Amino acid sequence: PFEAESQQTYSFVPVQDAEDQEIIVVKKDTIDINPEIFQAILYEAPMSITRLPRDQYPKGDGWQLLSDQDKEEPKIDPRWEKLNDFKLDDD
Repeated sequence: PFEAESQQTYSFVPVQDAEDQEIIVVKKDTIDINPEIFQAILYEAPMSITRLPRDQYPKGDGWQLLSDQDKEEPKIDPRWEKLNDFKLDDD
């Protein structure tokens, strides 16, 4: 979790004397704040983690950071494990 603050100015009428700040003119009486949200997240989220020992990689509830250098153990789907119980005769 992280917190982000952002301030964007919206106007329903075009503003002529707004030299110092960017003012977004609202069209069709609706405001799309998705670009502002994505931009705030991109500015606040860490872009890369470097020089951390692997045991200090961040982990969360149901997720963990993996490295491409980590050895990946082959995982067997539990539905296929029952096939190991069958004995086939080669006769």
